[in-house]
Amino acid sequence: MLFFLEIVFWLCVFSLFHSYVFYPLIIKMLASGKSNNTLVFTREDDLPMVSVVMSVYNEELVIDDKMQSLLRLDYPKNRLQIYVGSDCSDDETNSKMKFFERQNTHVHFVPFAKRRGKPDVVNDLVSMAFEENKVYSNHLLLMTDASVILQESTLFQLVKHFKNEAIVLVDANMVNMGMKSSGISKAENEYITTEVKLKHLEGIAFGKMVGPFGGWNE
Repeated sequence: MLFFLEIVFWLCVFSLFHSYVFYPLIIKMLASGKSNNTLVFTREDDLPMVSVVMSVYNEELVIDDKMQSLLRLDYPKNRLQIYVGSDCSDDETNSKMKFFERQNTHVHFVPFAKRRGKPDVVNDLVSMAFEENKVYSNHLLLMTDASVILQESTLFQLVKHFKNEAIVLVDANMVNMGMKSSGISKAENEYITTEVKLKHLEGIAFGKMVGPFGGWNE
């Protein structure tokens, strides 16, 4: 019995070292000598149509900053549509979104009357986006959350890689701007930063990764 417990203990120790030490080192070695995708769109190219899809619920504290960041994106306005669905919000989110919709013809807001959860809202918005933009054969989706503020060049930097038809998913580099001096903030930031770097190396090494971070670099 004691021998069995020792085996289990050392297997657990090995698993921890594999996850946090061995695997990152292996991926770093596999990615060594390889480069990022170089087949990319330039700003002079006919860029793809992009539909931004975002499900929101009671986001009155951040929705103004989020929408302003989307409206400031350095991407051709005739190739950009924004679809926002409210999952039965009961704060000021809906009224704020209605204002943005009135002021911007490429903003589309759907206030769902019944709470169903983020996946159903996103699925409905995606169906709407494809139906309303079916004239475009090259149509991409940007999945994002209300709490994620985009830099002006973010969308183009993501989209440019899709000139390479072998690429089907591009992830963004998340930077935590809410660092606090106490609590788990620093540990969380270290975890997120490490995960992003690891996925980036996986993309270089294998040409693919497990999935994007959070709400949604190659």
